[in-house]
Amino acid sequence: MHILQDLRIAARQFRRTPGFAVTTIATLALGIGASTAIFSLVDGVMLRPLPFPQPGRLLWLQQVDTSAGLTAKGEPVGEPLSYPDYFDWRAQTRSFSGLASYHHASMTLTGAGDARQLSGAVVSSNFFRVLGLHPALGRDFLPDEEKPGMRAAILSYGLWQSTFGGSLDIAGRPITLDGNS
Repeated sequence: MHILQDLRIAARQFRRTPGFAVTTIATLALGIGASTAIFSLVDGVMLRPLPFPQPGRLLWLQQVDTSAGLTAKGEPVGEPLSYPDYFDWRAQTRSFSGLASYHHASMTLTGAGDARQLSGAVVSSNFFRVLGLHPALGRDFLPDEEKPGMRAAILSYGLWQSTFGGSLDIAGRPITLDGNS
């Protein structure tokens, strides 16, 4: 009963001073919105684990050039790792159960409707095995496909659905990326 009385009094006060009411409501909305945005960011980046089996066992290694000075953050400058160096690292590692490599790549898909610019990655043959992932359809990369001139692709689920209509016979069919089958 007291709550209803308090709400009536609050409504009367808000009607008498509408500027104060608008300012109060706007301040509450901004505060709640900012708190929600910050929590969503913290939850997505820090609290939620990576979407891989055993994410705590994953490490990211990078080659750095100590002679190039430091970044604005005071860290050594990172530089790309060449494939021959990666193959040496992978062959000689004794501390890790697996070592995989990737680098981001932009490519053009043709021959499946309108040409599409895709964002993808060039990865080592064991990339998905190191992450503990398996393709939903088809097979994983083979070690022989790391050799120069060999080409194989794994489509993302979104690309498979949007461009190829979720066709189950896509596995093994050739696609054209950057003019190469």
